[in-house]
Amino acid sequence: DHAALTYCQAQQQGKESAIQEHFKESFFFRCLHEALKLRKEELGPWHVDTVDTLQHLALLFMLTGRPARAAEHYVEVVRLRHAIFGPNHPSTAVTAHCLGNAYLQSHDTVAAEEWYDFALSIYNHMELPSGNPAVAKLLRDRRNLERVERWKDENPADDENLLFEL
Repeated sequence: DHAALTYCQAQQQGKESAIQEHFKESFFFRCLHEALKLRKEELGPWHVDTVDTLQHLALLFMLTGRPARAAEHYVEVVRLRHAIFGPNHPSTAVTAHCLGNAYLQSHDTVAAEEWYDFALSIYNHMELPSGNPAVAKLLRDRRNLERVERWKDENPADDENLLFEL
């Protein structure tokens, strides 16, 4: 799983040619899909390693510029982690935060806000301070969302051309 993610991060830094990128990206998606299939068969869909592989697949979609597809997988990961760990587990909060980012990148600010708030409610339940790195990152992304919403309100005609650089 980690090799695919490391490659995609290098890809984003422009270290591969377009042909190599496409080939390797396709290869890593196939590898993660195969790993997910095997883990579901051998460990079951509720096993933590199976869920982690699904999370890696969602991240790979994010890293390759397909946030809508990532969101589909993150929804499933949140659902599974909630069922496995309970409603107030940090893993569920981290995935909810990732899901909020995917929705924001997909221009769905309403859904992004809902998932950011869900993640924040878990951190609040855990009584984590705002200086905690996970909470601080979530609050920063929440402020970015608020800036995007203000910009959209001020520039409704340009909404189709909005580029997110988070």
